[in-house]
Amino acid sequence: MEEVNELVKKLACREAHKLTITESIENIHHHIPFFKIEGEQVLVGGFKHHDNASRMIFWAKYLQTHILPFMPKNGALNGYYNIELHDSYSHIPRIVDAREKNYTGPIDEYKNCLVWSRHKHDNDVVLLPDLYHIINYNNRLENNPDHYVWEQKNDKIGFWGTTTGHMDPCRNNRIQTCLWFDTQDPSHKLSDCYITNIAQMTYADIIERVPTFQRIKKNPVILPFQYNYKFLLDIPGNTCSWDRVPHIMHSRSLLLKMPCEDMCFYYPLLKDGETHVEVDKDSVFKKREYYLQNPREAKHITQKANAFSENVFKGDVARSYIRTLFEEVAYLKGK
Repeated sequence: MEEVNELVKKLACREAHKLTITESIENIHHHIPFFKIEGEQVLVGGFKHHDNASRMIFWAKYLQTHILPFMPKNGALNGYYNIELHDSYSHIPRIVDAREKNYTGPIDEYKNCLVWSRHKHDNDVVLLPDLYHIINYNNRLENNPDHYVWEQKNDKIGFWGTTTGHMDPCRNNRIQTCLWFDTQDPSHKLSDCYITNIAQMTYADIIERVPTFQRIKKNPVILPFQYNYKFLLDIPGNTCSWDRVPHIMHSRSLLLKMPCEDMCFYYPLLKDGETHVEVDKDSVFKKREYYLQNPREAKHITQKANAFSENVFKGDVARSYIRTLFEEVAYLKGK
């Protein structure tokens, strides 16, 4: 555990070197929410009409309760900070459009901005732990143990999720990937990949654009049901799967991770073939077959994933990361 804590602190220190405190309100981006630190107090602004406005209130209280009382008392952290309240900025239409046109202007606005997750190539954006991690996943990991051993689970690939991601159903990764599985495996002998909740669009909008959507729409299923599958799939939505990845790694199922352009702070600690298995449409069924034929390897990976979960997916680890980040920012400012 001590080694993991040191690795987490190193990641936090690396992010701290990207963060510069803005001393004047005129020099921050006013279309991105912001907050001001004054001693142990946090003032907030630019968020009231944001659809995730409640996150700013939570963040300010969290800083005042769990972070700032433990910081140096020399005012080194005083100043203004931008923070993106969306899951990530990556799925915001103007950012998607700019990236597709190879135009960096809107993306550059997020340099020196605190975010819960970021695009893996936007190295000047400052990563915080995601909100689910900060609140210890509402204790759902420890309250939902996996009671199935590998041999008891069925051989299928499973996914049940919400339509988060691109707001155009024809370009929504989760909708299109579930439809791909349905086309490749129409009898569902190898996989069960379904959309169980609709967000950021309506059912009518989806049906109008994607008439075959009804084939992959199912009612939600509880975690114990999902744990009956040997292989659980991660398909990115708005950003990284904040609680899906931890839930799967906490279980005895094998995490099959589809390509993801975004990252959470702990992603550099993940290792393909050790904590999870990276797949795409060309390899997903082949890797399923490989691990069915090599169950010892599959179980070894799930055990490594369980150990990772026990050491990293905890609220106090997120708190340690945030404290280290701000401690390092204060130290760098005082140098």
